Amino acid sequence: MEVSNMVQRNAFLDPSGVLKTHGFVETNRPGDTRLPVSEAFNLEPDKWRWDGSQWVSFIPPPSPPTALAVTLDAAIAASPPIDPRIKAVFVEWRKQIL
Repeated sequence: MEVSNMVQRNAFLDPSGVLKTHGFVETNRPGDTRLPVSEAFNLEPDKWRWDGSQWVSFIPPPSPPTALAVTLDAAIAASPPIDPRIKAVFVEWRKQIL
């Protein structure tokens, strides 16, 4: 295969520079920026950010609590307290939806 017929591997970054995906395609989602990378490129999406000259490790900010999490938090902290058995179930549910 001639080099001119080979498809370039590209990384796709969101507007803040976070790696969203990579592969042998020309486009991704609207708003993503295409960045040519080596064929061996294998960084994990959503864990790396391009700072303009190099890849830096990225830890996404925590997601805001869901409506269910807010409701469970309120029930767990209720005054007067709810039945301890029900509260224990709510606490376990809350751990599952961090």
